[in-house]
Amino acid sequence: MNEEDVLEAYQDRKEVIEERLEEFEELSNASEERKLQELAFVIFSSQTEARKAWSASKEIYRDGLLLEGDGGKIEKVLESHEVSYSEEKAGYIREVRERLMQPTLENPSRELKLSSVLEGKDLEDSRKWMVESLPGVGMKSASHFLRNTGTDRVAILSGHVVSLLYELGETGETEPPAGRQEYLEMERCFLSLSDTLELEPGALDLVLWSMRTGEVFR
Repeated sequence: MNEEDVLEAYQDRKEVIEERLEEFEELSNASEERKLQELAFVIFSSQTEARKAWSASKEIYRDGLLLEGDGGKIEKVLESHEVSYSEEKAGYIREVRERLMQPTLENPSRELKLSSVLEGKDLEDSRKWMVESLPGVGMKSASHFLRNTGTDRVAILSGHVVSLLYELGETGETEPPAGRQEYLEMERCFLSLSDTLELEPGALDLVLWSMRTGEVFR
């Protein structure tokens, strides 16, 4: 495995990668509920196949469970899509929803406030707030959500991506980072490779993930 292999894979998948990145950029202006669905997806995708997590997030969005569903109903949907730790993740969604609907001085309504909470924050502050404030959200899932809603210069350090960074000689680690500092250190390796290859970080992530899975997804 070398850098030329990555560039060749990118050229083979360039059209679909660019389409996906455009979709992510458009999500920056999506409704609060649609953004919550994307956040649900990244929470569900922990230790679960991405397509199963995505199909589960689409169903709870379509059926109105994101905003009003109780834990039992959400859990049943997750189980039907074979999402791991379905009970815990259903609980996370209810807790996240409740925290994002809390009235504030600026907005005393019970509306979702994800965009307004993140507005004005830079990448690090946004990611830090999400990890510290939202149950079920760690560095990878916060990064995943921010990338999928239009933020660049961020790495989604999944097992697939980390193993390829190791094979490319960019890092000496074969396992995903365990904590914030390790995550930031490995992210710098990822961004350095992005600069070397002259690929947007989002494009590099999608092509690396596709090299392991055989498809460009999200």
